[in-house]
Amino acid sequence: MSKTRARSQTVDKKKSQISRNSKKIQKQPKNTTKRRTTKSEATKATRRTTRAKGSAVEREKSPTPPKKKVATKKRTRRAGHEIPESVKTPIRAIKVTKGNITRGYTPEQYTEYKKQVKELQTKSNAELSEILKKNKQVQKGTKADMASRVADGRILGQIPKCPECKGGRPRFDFRSAMYLCPGFQDLYEFVPCHKRFTMDEIKRKPWKE
Repeated sequence: MSKTRARSQTVDKKKSQISRNSKKIQKQPKNTTKRRTTKSEATKATRRTTRAKGSAVEREKSPTPPKKKVATKKRTRRAGHEIPESVKTPIRAIKVTKGNITRGYTPEQYTEYKKQVKELQTKSNAELSEILKKNKQVQKGTKADMASRVADGRILGQIPKCPECKGGRPRFDFRSAMYLCPGFQDLYEFVPCHKRFTMDEIKRKPWKE
């Protein structure tokens, strides 16, 4: 009996301690006061608001400036080398038919021209360029262009310099049987010509192999 009484007394003591502690916790007032802002924080906040308002007012007052037009320089041609009105219009493509396909060549010359072009395709670009250089002809272009110039020169001869601008090499179109000089590269700039010639007006020289 004594043991049970001692146990019950200890339990009662513990319960009384727990109840006392809970009452103390309930009595303690809660800290509900808000943290006061310092003077430095308040001044920073006011500065931010004034800056935002000032930037908004400036945006409303100042309209977006118009875009400036960039002045582009127009290319001017040298005096005495203006393109004539007859050449300014684009050249129409000539409709190739059996009657006019060999207008610049005779039928025998045209067959020889095709044969020469086929044979020259086997040569290298350096060899074709060397043949054209020996005959003072234009060496630019693709392999097919250079082969066509060599074949044309073997049949009709060397194309001389343009009698109009004295610097360019006229280009021959056997479909229209006409020559057209594009011009030549001067020391500082390109000098256009755009002069047309017939086959009778251009006297060719003998071809060198």
